[in-house]
Amino acid sequence: MKMTIYLLLLFFPMLLLGQQNHEKTLFNDADKLALRVGYFGNNVWNPGMIVTPEYTLGEWAKTKKGKTKTRQVLLNANLGFFWNPQTHTSTFTSLGVAYRKTNNKNFQSTIGLNPLGYNRTFLHETYEVSDEGTVTSKPLASRGYFAPSFIIGIGKKKAKRDWFFNLHFMFLNNYNLGTLRLGNIEFGYRFGGKK
Repeated sequence: MKMTIYLLLLFFPMLLLGQQNHEKTLFNDADKLALRVGYFGNNVWNPGMIVTPEYTLGEWAKTKKGKTKTRQVLLNANLGFFWNPQTHTSTFTSLGVAYRKTNNKNFQSTIGLNPLGYNRTFLHETYEVSDEGTVTSKPLASRGYFAPSFIIGIGKKKAKRDWFFNLHFMFLNNYNLGTLRLGNIEFGYRFGGKK
C-alpha cells in the first residue's frame, strides 16, 4: 500500500505535464499552466533539482492609485531529488497550494503549503547481518517518510520567463522516532503561464 501511494505521488506531476496538450482536460487553458524548474539543495555539497508544474486556480487584480497588484492561488506538484555524496540520495514528491502576489513592478512574493508529501531516502552503503552472522551488502537500501512541506519565496515576472528564489522547509515524520526538519533553497526559472 505504501509503495502504491509513493508511486502515485511520484507520477502525479508527470500526469499534470502530460495533460497540458489534451484538448478536453482541466488544463486546456495554456495561460493557467506554468512549469517551474530549478536547483534544489541546502548547499553546494548537497545538490539537487526540482520540477514543479503550477496550475492557476484563481486570479484577481486590484488597482489602487494607478498601481495594479495581482494575486493568484495555485495548485502545484513538486518532484525532485537531492544528493549527499557521503550518505544518501533522496527523492521527493508533494502536492499543495500556493498564494502569489505580484506588484506593479512585477516583483512576486509566494507562500505555499504542501500537506501531501513523500520522501524516499536511498542509502549508499548498507550491510545486513543474517541470523548465522554473515554480513552481506544490501543494495538500494531505502526508507520512506511522510514529508509535508511549505515554501516562502520571491521572484520577478519577465517577458519570456520568470525567475524565483524560494526557501523550502520539509518535515520528515517518524525519522528515528522524531521529526527531521530540512531547510533547502530552490532557485530557477518559471516557464509558461500568463504574461
